[in-house]
Amino acid sequence: MGFTDLKPYKKRLEDIWSNSSLSDSIRVGVGKVDGEDIVIACMDFEFIGGSWAV
Repeated sequence: MGFTDLKPYKKRLEDIWSNSSLSDSIRVGVGKVDGEDIVIACMDFEFIGGSWAV
């Protein structure tokens, strides 16, 4: 994406893994609604969130 960060991404991952119970940025749940199987997935910005613009 062509941006410069203050920390390498690997260091950010090591920090979040050691300071939280999170292992990934995506939370996933499965279940049923009216008898239909569903899957819900969402980004958890407590992990590592960011945005970018072109």
